Amino acid sequence: MSPSYTLDSAEMRMLEQIKRKHTQWPYARWVLLFLALGLIAVGIYIELGAIRGLRDTSLAFSESQSAAERSFNGSLVFLSCLATKNATLGELLRWCGILLLLAVVSRWRGNPVHVLLLALIAQRNERATPIPGPA
Repeated sequence: MSPSYTLDSAEMRMLEQIKRKHTQWPYARWVLLFLALGLIAVGIYIELGAIRGLRDTSLAFSESQSAAERSFNGSLVFLSCLATKNATLGELLRWCGILLLLAVVSRWRGNPVHVLLLALIAQRNERATPIPGPA
């Protein structure tokens, strides 16, 4: 006969945390899903606005009257730098949203290790048999 294994207080606290996370996950996944979709939408909106700004800046630069204005116009350079910064921010937000979306979808049913652990403990409690310890 192998001796039964009992959980100490630290292991019981860890198990309770896993149970709590597992019960909260169905709500958290929807919040994270909408957050990811929101990040993607805001990123696309910012990026499209920046692209429009770059287009308008380039049109203003090409329509300037004198050759001196065409060679260098500090305000147009500044505006194009701002639009490029916004395009980069939009791209960053969009990719953060995509990565969050992939993380949520990949763990849609929860952490597989936690699900397996909770199922084994539930099965053990149903049988009321001790978990075998190290031999």
